[in-house]
Amino acid sequence: MSSTSQSDECSRSSKLNRVRECVSAARQSRFSDHGITEEGGRRFEDPPLIGECHLNSLALCEELFEAGFEPILVWGALHFEDPNGCSDLDPPQTVADAEAKGAVHFWVELEWGEDTLVVDISSELPIQFGEPYIDFELPYCYVRPADCRFVYEPGRGITTNQLRNEEGYQFFIEEGLLASDQPNA
Repeated sequence: MSSTSQSDECSRSSKLNRVRECVSAARQSRFSDHGITEEGGRRFEDPPLIGECHLNSLALCEELFEAGFEPILVWGALHFEDPNGCSDLDPPQTVADAEAKGAVHFWVELEWGEDTLVVDISSELPIQFGEPYIDFELPYCYVRPADCRFVYEPGRGITTNQLRNEEGYQFFIEEGLLASDQPNA
């Protein structure tokens, strides 16, 4: 392995560790909002951050931004197939469709060279329910509808209330915060 590729790998690993630290700090912040101290390896029967993805994603965006990253806030959706591989609902194609189906889910992405890192401090994946998710693969049940990725810029008016309805979504569009619709592959 050349020294350049070793240096790149070391830098990538260091950067990934900084993301993990931001995830941990955001989780701690969100847990303290509930009066809970997370202990290493502790699993919750009823994870306290589930259903609060709008708050979770903003806390994570803040941590990542402060650490020098450029987070992308994703106004996405969840879509689960039934056990037989069939579903009576198609995956949401737009944010309005996700809102109408009650399937909205927020997470954060980071452009990572040629890749996109997907980060969620309290995932909705059944196998990792309520646990952090950090990976270059979009989870199978997460959906990116059209026009759902927004540049996080503190001071531009992004609040948790705006993540609660389609009016907030329109505000993001009008403010020019829409990021590339297609993340890095």
